Amino acid sequence: MDIKELAAKYIKCHNNPLNKIDLPTSKLFLEDPKDQKLNKEKYQNILKDTLDYVRVDRRCTRSKGEWIEDLNLCKVSKLVGSLLKNFGFQDKTGIYFLPEEALFLMEHNKLEMTYKEKPISLCGAYNILLKTCSLRKYRVYKKLVGQGFKLLNKKAIRKFYCQTKKKSDNRNLVAQKRKNDSETSEHVRSAKIQKINVLSKSSCNKKDNEKIYNVQSNSCNLSTKIFDRLRETAPKLLIPEHSSKPPDYFGFLPSSMSKHKHEFNLYVREELRPNDFNNLTDVPNVIALCTNDNIAFYRFPNVNIPIMN
Repeated sequence: MDIKELAAKYIKCHNNPLNKIDLPTSKLFLEDPKDQKLNKEKYQNILKDTLDYVRVDRRCTRSKGEWIEDLNLCKVSKLVGSLLKNFGFQDKTGIYFLPEEALFLMEHNKLEMTYKEKPISLCGAYNILLKTCSLRKYRVYKKLVGQGFKLLNKKAIRKFYCQTKKKSDNRNLVAQKRKNDSETSEHVRSAKIQKINVLSKSSCNKKDNEKIYNVQSNSCNLSTKIFDRLRETAPKLLIPEHSSKPPDYFGFLPSSMSKHKHEFNLYVREELRPNDFNNLTDVPNVIALCTNDNIAFYRFPNVNIPIMN
């Protein structure tokens, strides 16, 4: 089949969509053998036409993004629909998808992604994105998101915000340095000269100020010693600490309308660890155990065991 025939087939399937498939009905009486043979051929032709039908998707219904290797994120250049409610995050530089989110949207034909100004296929996306997000985590993410849950990887989002904050701080330092270097006018110089004169006039009172400062410093040192002694000997509040690492994802239920208060913490594991039983928060912990052919979810709530005499 050449390109013209293929294009004509796509256009025909697009102009004549499958609205309803005529299927045989169940009957309570025996049909005539001739009618039965005709109906059989008819329904076979319907089945063949249904299987030969090519589903044509419109590209305008897909979002577009570019994979940024330095950030390990997909920057969205075109957003279609309400994907931002359940996927990605936004700041002043744009909209971004995490690797697992971008891969999930590509699998469901909701996203077109480019890498180094070249479009990448789904197979290429697996090779690129699974270097930053493990296959084990993606399997858990895909299963829960496919059932309507929303998962948020706050660790990756915090890392992105820290990087952008460092860049903005560096830009501010460079701008401040340039501003300080440019302050060479006569007005600034005269102000500095006046400041030096004021300091020279106040140097005569330096000895009196030093005496007052010594008295204040001695009283301050005495108070700090008292408080340090109290901190060492006074009773302390015991606060339990998490011995395990932060959760891999923060989970939201399908019926949840909140964007900030999550309903459960999700940990992805190959096997259970002793620290997984420490549920020290009000939010329940859910453990996802991944094997080669199965994903199981467990929750271990706190239980108060009575003392038996």
